[in-house]
Parts: sequence; structure tokens; C-alpha cells
Amino acid sequence: MATYPPGVGLPVHHHPSVGFNYILEGIAESQYVDEPILTFRAGDSYQDKANAQHLIFRNADRINPLKYLITYTTQKGQPFLMVP
Repeated sequence: MATYPPGVGLPVHHHPSVGFNYILEGIAESQYVDEPILTFRAGDSYQDKANAQHLIFRNADRINPLKYLITYTTQKGQPFLMVP
């Protein structure tokens, strides 16, 4: 499980493998290159793309934390998130 404080996000990054996310609480915004910003709320799930530039992932709520489950399959010792 991951938790992001209000308004916090990640820098531009990519994932070496596909990931599955399930939003437990809060509001997440996500955007991949050449795609619109998508908004996810509690109960929503989505799939992270492998080897695609992930421009935005952030807690869109300025008051409440974002809590979500995240699952990746990677090779032993390989990170699930890479910052250029």
C-alpha cells in the first residue's frame, strides 16, 4: 500500500513492467505522454503501462491523503519505478 499526502506527486518516470493500482481513499490523477489526464477515486482501478513516460501521478486532493494498493511483477532486484 502507498500513501501520498495532500497535493504530493511523483516526478516524470516510467515503469519497466505493467502495474495494477486500486484506489482505497482519495483522488489520483495520472497522465501518460500523448494522453489526457485521468482521474481515479476510491473504488477505481487502473493499469500502469510498461516503458511509457508517466508524466503525472499525483494526489489531486489538497486536504486528504491518497491511499492505494499497487502491484508489479519485476525481476529480482529491479525497481518498479525509474526516474530518467
